[in-house]
Amino acid sequence: MSSPLHPPQAQDRAGVYRLATHLIQGRHVQMPAWIAAVKAVPRQHFVPAYLTRCTGRFDVPSWEPFDAETHRPTWLANVYSDRALVVETDPLSGEPTCTSTMPSVSARMLEESYLSDGHRILEIGTGTGYPTALLCHRLGDGRVCSMDINPARAVSATRHLAACGYRPQLATGDGRKGWPDGDGGGFERLISWCSVTTIPAAWLRQTHPKAVILTGLGNSLGSGICRLTHTGNGTASGGFLPGPGALLPARSNATGYDVRPKAPYLPPTEGIRESPLTAADLLHRDTFRLLAGFALTDVALVQHRDANGGAHVQLQHPDGSWARTPAPGEPDTGYVTWGGPRQLWDELETVWATWRHHGQPGPHPIGISITPDRQRVWLHSPLGPSWTLPTPTP
Repeated sequence: MSSPLHPPQAQDRAGVYRLATHLIQGRHVQMPAWIAAVKAVPRQHFVPAYLTRCTGRFDVPSWEPFDAETHRPTWLANVYSDRALVVETDPLSGEPTCTSTMPSVSARMLEESYLSDGHRILEIGTGTGYPTALLCHRLGDGRVCSMDINPARAVSATRHLAACGYRPQLATGDGRKGWPDGDGGGFERLISWCSVTTIPAAWLRQTHPKAVILTGLGNSLGSGICRLTHTGNGTASGGFLPGPGALLPARSNATGYDVRPKAPYLPPTEGIRESPLTAADLLHRDTFRLLAGFALTDVALVQHRDANGGAHVQLQHPDGSWARTPAPGEPDTGYVTWGGPRQLWDELETVWATWRHHGQPGPHPIGISITPDRQRVWLHSPLGPSWTLPTPTP
């Protein structure tokens, strides 16, 4: 364990301890070593500014900056609240590309890593550097390796970490390819602050047998935070943590998300029918969305308004398949319209029926089994309903 060279000043302490108290009382952090870390590291030094969304959920997002100079009371209150704070957005879509993760989620993932003295950890997604500082406080700088896709973000995090007295090993690059120093990382722990669609092969190559891997797993339909144990020879097993798990998706572009072809925005209609599954079910049943994402790979979830101002939720696939239904609160929510070669809504209803048949469980009964040639997610049992994840990049 190391201590910051510059502990919280008097004006920082109220916010630091308010946040620490919230995390302790909410049982998000319970281990003494992590309690000491959240009391020692001032989050405000890592989030000197953040962005607040100004438009409605169905419109193209725009953002208003908040910083210590012009909005200090609001800025400080939000920095020490249990909120994810957007610090960077995609220049084309306006969607967030970097956040300071919600402190309760960070604390839960750190505790679930079961770190011990002497462990080496690879952190994917340095971001602002705040969780990196918590790791440095817990393990010491020399046992923390951290990567970020954006060189400018890595430079900023390095500066913020140094100002608090922490100097971990930092690198830039696509974290899904692992630590750039070859395949011999030998890490006992790996934490990814972004969500992946499949567990990268490099993460298994660079971690010891019995190593713990924590990451977001899923796609645009839904994702959750999973905890895996590396069981050796390219195999791993685990499951999903309870509670919220909204982490930003991993990307290979330093400034924004990759541009992928999508189905036509409003393609020709091929049919309309009633459906027991509504947009509210899809948007607000997190575990169902998680399973739907594993079943309907490469399907995007789009929310928009039509020419008449009506709000819709639409599934779409690059092959031209699509299905849309009115958003919650709109008329005719019991109907779905579709087109294209695949019946996407039929596939979604199959997942809905499976989830309901098994008692509408939360994420805990969802397991993950990984072998060198296959990654599989299953419900309740490896012999139960299962879905195969995309093949990882070697």
